[in-house]
Amino acid sequence: MATHPFKDRPGWKMLIGGELVPGGGAALEVMNPATGEVLGEAPAASETDVSNAVAAAREAYTTWRWTAPEKRGEMLFEIARRIREHHDELVDLETWENGKPRIQSVRDVTNAERTFRFYAGASDKFYGQSVYDSPTEMRKIVYEPYGVVAVIIPWNWPPMHTADFTALALATGNTVVLKPAPETPLSSLRIAELAADVLPPGVLNVVTGGVDTGVQLVAHPGIDFIAFTGSDKTGEKILAAAATRILPTMMELGGKNASILFPDADIDKAVQGMVRSAFFNSGQACSGSERVLVHETIYKTFMERFTSAVAGLVVGEGFDERSIVGPMVSRRQQEKVQGALERATAAGACIPVRSDLPRDERLEGGFWVPPTVITEAAPDAEIMHRHRQRRRLRSHQRRLDPRPGRRPPHGHPHRGRRGGGEPRQHRRAGSPLRRLQAQRRRAQEGLPGGDAQLQPGQGDPDGPLRLSGATDGAGSASVRPRDDAGAGPDGHHGAGASTRRPSPVAASAWRAS
Repeated sequence: MATHPFKDRPGWKMLIGGELVPGGGAALEVMNPATGEVLGEAPAASETDVSNAVAAAREAYTTWRWTAPEKRGEMLFEIARRIREHHDELVDLETWENGKPRIQSVRDVTNAERTFRFYAGASDKFYGQSVYDSPTEMRKIVYEPYGVVAVIIPWNWPPMHTADFTALALATGNTVVLKPAPETPLSSLRIAELAADVLPPGVLNVVTGGVDTGVQLVAHPGIDFIAFTGSDKTGEKILAAAATRILPTMMELGGKNASILFPDADIDKAVQGMVRSAFFNSGQACSGSERVLVHETIYKTFMERFTSAVAGLVVGEGFDERSIVGPMVSRRQQEKVQGALERATAAGACIPVRSDLPRDERLEGGFWVPPTVITEAAPDAEIMHRHRQRRRLRSHQRRLDPRPGRRPPHGHPHRGRRGGGEPRQHRRAGSPLRRLQAQRRRAQEGLPGGDAQLQPGQGDPDGPLRLSGATDGAGSASVRPRDDAGAGPDGHHGAGASTRRPSPVAASAWRAS
């Protein structure tokens, strides 16, 4: 077992203005997700701490932005070197506070080092542009830093997110105030300690805390840019707050991802890919596949192998080398997933298989949810389409209101008409499923490109459809034979989810040529 993160330490501290300081707020309890026990306490920032951090970043920005890019790169290289030097320590920290298998923490810390190293090398390669309008006229484009960047990161990959959101900002002359998730503050605090005497005071600041700390940071008038990864609800609130000051933002609010399997798919590889994608990081990943759409002809074979593979997943604590899936990161996440499963089964869904949970009595209090496959979920069930409507609305708004300076997309009324005066009818197909849907519509309307590819009775949108899903501890999947009319793959693709919300996986089968 790795060294306990609170052993032989006088206490964890935040980084503000180049100094390691205790927090002025109520301390945060850091839990061990595998046992449910309190590991220790981490500092929490007061409103004064947040103001001091922003003020230190503002003061440092006046000189950091003019620091030679080569010099900034050298400092980032040194941070990367220190992360490599303390690699095992950082790996153990993430495993303790997040609960994921240690081999996955190895990947996270390695990627954090690589990110700092990459942007260290890129720091002097952000070039401007010169455009000559005539022999005597030239326009020059210069890229400038935003200023003080507020960063709020989630708990699923703390070392990687710390690097992703700080290395680039620092390389391009910005200063940063970072707030890690209250569930996993230790990785970010340790990286801050390693960087404390490398960077000038105030260039990187790390404040820890809960929702109040995040609100205070986002609302602070000294912030010039906000970068956020987390739930869509929180993202909407941040965007609303940023809009009052017309602040630029970067939002990463997750995804409701689907995989699509056609008849010629290699089923064994597909099963391996789906299991890895759905249950990696305990399913707490915006990049994971939460649903899979499977062609009818291979549906039964795929499901037999898929459920068998899920049943064989080893669930256990992160420091057990046999573990493939760990616990949820917190009691709240565990209850959220269990609630979603209970609502799905109450609505008629079935659970044909679950993985076994660890039998060690020491782990009975952990935040465990077994990898689960759900079948017979209705197409409009919550577990199948969480946040779908909101994402569609955003996409619709983007199509109707393209950003200034950009040509409107296909189908937009302002885009113009073809030579014959006919409006454009073609839009870029975003996926194989949408191409199939487009072929169906063309066949129904008698347009070219429909009849030749879809014969009568083939690809009928009213034909049989099977829906299915699977979940790891972070979600659920469902499989449902569909013999009633009116069901088709439409509506089973695309939805928003959050990196902080467990996400279901769904699979569908359809008939097509």
